[in-house]
Parts: sequence; C-alpha cells; structure tokens
Amino acid sequence: MANVDLDMSEVRELAVDMTRVDARLTRHLMPVVRKGAVNIKDAMQADLRKSSNKGFQYVASTVSYDELDGGFGAEIGPTKPAGALANIAFFGSSRGGGTVREPKHALADEEPNFIRELEKVAEGLVFGD
Repeated sequence: MANVDLDMSEVRELAVDMTRVDARLTRHLMPVVRKGAVNIKDAMQADLRKSSNKGFQYVASTVSYDELDGGFGAEIGPTKPAGALANIAFFGSSRGGGTVREPKHALADEEPNFIRELEKVAEGLVFGD
C-alpha cells in the first residue's frame, strides 16, 4: 500500500482565516451600503428634478436616507410632508401624476454596482487586500 503525504497547512491557515472574516466583513460592508444608499438617493433626486412639475422638483431636496440595522441597511426616500407629494409623483392619483420614475428603478440601477463592490470586499478578505 502506498503512503500519500499531503501538506494541509495552507488549508488549515485558510480555515483559521475564514473564521475571522465575520469581524472584518463588518467594517468593510457598511461603506458599501452607505455608498449604495447615496447613489440611490442621488438617482431619485435627479429623477424628481427632471419633472416638469415644480412641486415634484421640490420633493427632490427632501430625499435622504437613514441607516438601518447598524449600517447594514438603508431606508431611502423623501421626508414628510413632502413624502405625500412624492407618492403622487411616483405612483400617481386619479388626478394625474405618476410621471416620475419609481424608486425601485434607482435601486435596480444600483444593484450591479453594489454587487461588484461586495465581490471586491469578499475577494479582498479571502485573498488579501
């Protein structure tokens, strides 16, 4: 019977390194979430400013974001009372409106950038910065 000798030292080092990913991931993820929230906020503001309706243009200046879940999430949108007018801008009413691109489109536009940045973080943590 042949003896096989495998050097598993690198695999063990990787396993130890992966146990530390959680703590390192935290400090790298928050800036990615923050940048994504800012990009979505900016896109929503730009969409509102493009409107021919002056009231909808006003709503643009009220769009902001709040960090949620310790910086791992964000809530983006207009503040009240302008939020009520924003609903008309985005979704319309029986009297019109609905002429501004819905916020979900700004989110969809940002998604590839967000994923790319998350991939960079993960790659840097696994393979070194």
